[in-house]
Amino acid sequence: LGGRILLIDRRRKRRREVLLTALKNRTGRVRLLGVHGALGLWLAAGLIAVSITGLTWSQYAGDRFSQAIEALDGTSPRLTAADVTVPPNATPIRFDDALRIAKTDGLEGPLTITPPSTQAGPITVKESANGLPIQRDTIAIDPYRANITERLGWQDYPLLAKLTNLGIQAHSGQLLGLANQIAMALLAIGTLALLVLGYRMWWRRRPTNGAIAPIPPRAWHRFPHWVVFITVLTTAVLAWVIPVLGVTLGA
Repeated sequence: LGGRILLIDRRRKRRREVLLTALKNRTGRVRLLGVHGALGLWLAAGLIAVSITGLTWSQYAGDRFSQAIEALDGTSPRLTAADVTVPPNATPIRFDDALRIAKTDGLEGPLTITPPSTQAGPITVKESANGLPIQRDTIAIDPYRANITERLGWQDYPLLAKLTNLGIQAHSGQLLGLANQIAMALLAIGTLALLVLGYRMWWRRRPTNGAIAPIPPRAWHRFPHWVVFITVLTTAVLAWVIPVLGVTLGA
C-alpha cells in the first residue's frame, strides 16, 4: 500500500504509464523504477488478499480476528446433535451403513464420519471436500434407527464464516484447484522480483563517497491537523489488530 501511494503520487499525471510501464529510451534506475512500480500495482490486489487471509491464521493477529468474528457472530457453526434413545438389546449400524445413508441424503465427495462419544450419541457425517462448489453439509444419524436426526448446511453458515472459509481455501491454493495454485505461485515469484528490484534500486542510489545518507525532513508540519490525527488513530488501531507490526512501529 505504501508503494502504491508513493508511485501514484509521483505519477498522477501519467496513469497509463504507471499501469503499463514504458521502457523505451529508459535506462538505469529509472527503468528499474518503472518495472518495479508497474509490477507492484498489478500484484497489489493479490498481495493484500494473501496478507489479510494469512493474518487470520497468525498467532497474535489471528487471535484478534477470532475475537472480532465471535463478537460479530460470524464463527463457523457446529452441529450439536441431541442424544438418541437407546432401545433395549439394540445393535448400532456400521460405518458402511452411515456412509450409505449420507450419500443417499446428498452428501458428496470426501466425508468425515465421527463415531458416537457415548452409547446414546449420534453418528455425524460431514462433507470435507475443498474447492468449488462449497460442500460443508453435516448430518447426525441415529445409530439404532438409521435415520437422520439433524442437519447443518452451507446455507446455515453466517456470511463472515463463508468468507473466512473461502479465504482460507484460496490462500492455501485449494479453492480453484490447479489454477489457484498457479496464481499463487506467480504471485510469489512476482513478490520475489519486487524485492530484488527494490534492493537493486537502493544499491544504485546508495551514497558512493562514503557519506551517510541525510535524514529526510519531517513531513508532519505540511499536513492539516485532522490528517495527522486520523493517521495516528489508524496507526494505533493497526498496532492493536496486528501486534507484531505495532511493535515495529513503536521501535
